[in-house]
Amino acid sequence: MKRMLMVVAMLGVFTFAAAAAPAPAPAGRPARENVTSNETFESRNAARRVTLTVSRGADKMTLRLRVQLTRGMVQWRLLDPSGNPRDEGEVVPGPGLDDVRTVKPVEGCWILELNWLGATGSHEVDWRVK
Repeated sequence: MKRMLMVVAMLGVFTFAAAAAPAPAPAGRPARENVTSNETFESRNAARRVTLTVSRGADKMTLRLRVQLTRGMVQWRLLDPSGNPRDEGEVVPGPGLDDVRTVKPVEGCWILELNWLGATGSHEVDWRVK
């Protein structure tokens, strides 16, 4: 089980601080205008990019991010289609994070970066465009 977790972690690793301008959604994949993810993890050292494609004419974009940790840290960052950070933060053990962010949508591919540093706990992402 540990080896499988390490392989999964290695496949998802990227350098959090060296994020380049986001690329458009990969060809052949449908545009995602709603993303929901709920996961529990143990001693995770990995990173993931979650993408959300915002179409022209969208009125509102809402990101609900819940993170609860018993160990480690989670860093997160929201990048707009130009690659500029719109919001960011980090969560450590304690009260956790349960926050709803509403952002004026800009057409294009938005990215939510999550970086787990020895983290044990759970997270939930609910990201919607209306």
